[in-house]
Amino acid sequence: MKLSFVLKDDTGHVFEGDVELKLKGSTARPSSTKHGMPKSAHSASAPSGHPRTPTDALQRLHQKSVFKIEREFQAVDEELGKIDCNFPKPSLAKALERARFLTRHGKRGSYRWIQKYPPGS
Repeated sequence: MKLSFVLKDDTGHVFEGDVELKLKGSTARPSSTKHGMPKSAHSASAPSGHPRTPTDALQRLHQKSVFKIEREFQAVDEELGKIDCNFPKPSLAKALERARFLTRHGKRGSYRWIQKYPPGS
């Protein structure tokens, strides 16, 4: 593969060059991530602005005023499912624990979360 480039720095100097890249022996692997899926497939599967982490997803639910009333863990998980977010339960539990805009009520095993303040304030 041959690359040509032109660079201009802050002082106005222009640099140009060519480089030829060669495929490295048998250890070369195509650009991929887990499960052998190309990187572009990961980013293409998530629509623009789609939450990528449980924390982002909880913030989106807060913006939609889902936490205006108390929600149990199962109800939060179902709400996330409605926006096509299916995170592992331990990850979701940790995100709920760390969410600064939520407060937790109840006892271990039956916690409920409600917003501390309305979205946007």
